[in-house]
Amino acid sequence: MPGTTFSNAQDLAEYDSRKHAALTLRELERYIALDIVGSYHQSIHSSLSRPPLAVWWDHEGEIPLRLPEDRLQFWVSFLPEQERTLRPTGIHLFDLRYWSAALSADVGRTERRL
Repeated sequence: MPGTTFSNAQDLAEYDSRKHAALTLRELERYIALDIVGSYHQSIHSSLSRPPLAVWWDHEGEIPLRLPEDRLQFWVSFLPEQERTLRPTGIHLFDLRYWSAALSADVGRTERRL
């Protein structure tokens, strides 16, 4: 795929990665997700000798799925570690606003800083 951030600052020099970006973050997330559910899960895996999806189907009844006990803490564990309050507009950190519709149910559920 076109675009780069280079492997180090010397290689980057004056190159403007944002200006030459080929995808937005959302487009990249979609590309990766589709690649995983498409070609990766349905192609023969080198050590499984079968597609990962087929192996999952063979064993899915044997593996109990465990959902997080504290859903809010689960979401927070993926964010940078600084305490903030979950507001109706999301979590504000490092001059960025983090928001997902998945957070909606947790807005206003606690007064504590996260």
